[in-house]
Amino acid sequence: MSRRILSFAFLLFQISLWSQSGVDTEFGKNRIQHHDDFDDWYLYETQNFVTYWYGKARNVGQLSLALAEVDFKSIESILEHKLNDKIEIICYTDVSDLKQSNIGIDEVFISENDRTTVSGNRIFIYFDGDHNHLRKQIREGVGEVYLNAMIYGSGLSGFVQKSVQLKIPDWFKEGLIAYLGEDWSVKADNQLRDLFQNTSPKKKFETLARDHPRLMGYAFWNYITKEYGRSNVSNILYLARINRNIKSSFLYILGVPFEQISASCLDYFKKNYADDRKILSAVHDQQALVVKNKKRIPISSVRVSPDGKLMAYAVNNRGRYKVYVQEIRSGKPYKILSGGIKNNVQETDYTIPVFAWNKNNNDLALITEKHDTWWLYNIDVQTGKYTKDKLSPEYQRVYQVDWINDKTLLLNASTDALSDLYTYLPITRESKRITTDFYDDLNASYVTLMGKKGILFKSNRALDTLYAMPVDTLLPIQPFNIYFMPFDLEKEVQSKKLQRLTSNLYFDLDQPAISGIDQISYLEDDLGVKQRKTITLNTEGTILSKSSTHGDHDITAYHAADHVGIEVIQKGRKIFVFKDVANKVDTTEANNTTYRQIQIKAQKIAKSDFVPLGQAKDNRPVVATQPEAVSLFQSEYPDPLGTIVNPLESVGSVTNLS
Repeated sequence: MSRRILSFAFLLFQISLWSQSGVDTEFGKNRIQHHDDFDDWYLYETQNFVTYWYGKARNVGQLSLALAEVDFKSIESILEHKLNDKIEIICYTDVSDLKQSNIGIDEVFISENDRTTVSGNRIFIYFDGDHNHLRKQIREGVGEVYLNAMIYGSGLSGFVQKSVQLKIPDWFKEGLIAYLGEDWSVKADNQLRDLFQNTSPKKKFETLARDHPRLMGYAFWNYITKEYGRSNVSNILYLARINRNIKSSFLYILGVPFEQISASCLDYFKKNYADDRKILSAVHDQQALVVKNKKRIPISSVRVSPDGKLMAYAVNNRGRYKVYVQEIRSGKPYKILSGGIKNNVQETDYTIPVFAWNKNNNDLALITEKHDTWWLYNIDVQTGKYTKDKLSPEYQRVYQVDWINDKTLLLNASTDALSDLYTYLPITRESKRITTDFYDDLNASYVTLMGKKGILFKSNRALDTLYAMPVDTLLPIQPFNIYFMPFDLEKEVQSKKLQRLTSNLYFDLDQPAISGIDQISYLEDDLGVKQRKTITLNTEGTILSKSSTHGDHDITAYHAADHVGIEVIQKGRKIFVFKDVANKVDTTEANNTTYRQIQIKAQKIAKSDFVPLGQAKDNRPVVATQPEAVSLFQSEYPDPLGTIVNPLESVGSVTNLS
């Protein structure tokens, strides 16, 4: 009897403790949940953070905790502030689960793209296949929690501060959160360049900041830290809180009126972009292909048929997508599939649908999600007829698909909140895992390269040999490189040794594709704008030539086949699709943008080794072997800043979190 009373008392204590920690679900805001994984929640805890995870999200919970501790000190040093309470990180396997969650209040229900959701001292994050994106979400979330504590305080003092209502412009807070999430980036630099190209030069900072608060605030804080130093950020914040006046805090701390600082900020970037115009090729709208997209809806993905004659592309209007196919020459599009539900209040999932052409240039394999169930379509593009079947239920997320043969598919997917490679037999729904490690493997396709059949993909792995690696202390946040894995399903040949085809240490590399015989085209931002790069190999793997475009806008989506490339570019609010000769070289001489030159001068990165066609050095990709007497977790990449302060202090379980 005494044991029962003791157990019941302990249960009441746990329930009381959990309710005090404050996980609220407002009545009437319950979301439909398509699985029961949310019934049981578990936690990991360190000195500064607590991560909550469920079901198969263990890897997200563990790596998120390590990533949070790695960046914790750097954010704390910028803001020069300490928190009394631990920050709670709620981890989800993907964005679909995040949108199903009942945890939190109205702010959690409303989510935005490229913006971490925060409620109180809780951060809501999800895994999208790339741990660098996960890291950015965590940094932004931690930065916002700190920022709210600095401005409003916490507890009773915070309630009093909020009642006084310090009026903070959106650009001030949103821009600083973006800056804390990631130092000024190529993506942001190109977005700002595009904004200035499509905006009247007479507009002042406050007008631009009202219309584009996050981007302009991001640029402003980057300028402040560059010109006046990071140490002044915390001083400006503290004085703004005390004086209840944003503009006066800049005058007192920096000795310069806000109006003068904001004008100087605009002049600084305008001068940079004027210099960039001299080295970049302008986008010519009249050369764009005519596509079915009058409403200027984002084009999320594009695929060229193996013979280079057809292209398939998807437009995604806040979750409602349509897939079109058209001849590249005639430009006559026709819709082959539509799906999804338009959602104006939650983050749009631009990663679905994924699709790939069969080698017969007629069938299209397409995978999409509905109610947290993954569906596989086999579409005959000539007749419009298709078959539809559920994908095997172990898949949480599919990032890419390709045909190995008429009966077998290659899936770039996740079954345990890690992005890996699988073979999939639709008839039997049988899967076989190819890679089993915590590195990110993305953009996979089945190709013939250097006389061998295999898988071309990008990965941030530190080793070029496949091992089964559970999540460990080595964080998968290195830059991506392109790899080739010899893999012949018919001959039952799979090599454990990979060929690394690029030597990228700093830049963003994306969407590799076979654009010709022993020719690979991909996107890279090494010179300061994400552009198409092409390398040609001989049968031994030696790089014979390199070529590149040098446009003045980022290419947001790309694919190539049979020497024909299709690239998607956003210019202002308009979306353009261009045909690209995959080995064409721009007449403009390759050079770094002003932002890239600043980074090189500050020794944050090294110069790109990408040179114009005909000047490339003989560069043979090396098939690495396991080094002797070296840890499997040793990496050639620099260690991330900071250290993991504590190991996991406790692992517990909490039921019915949602």
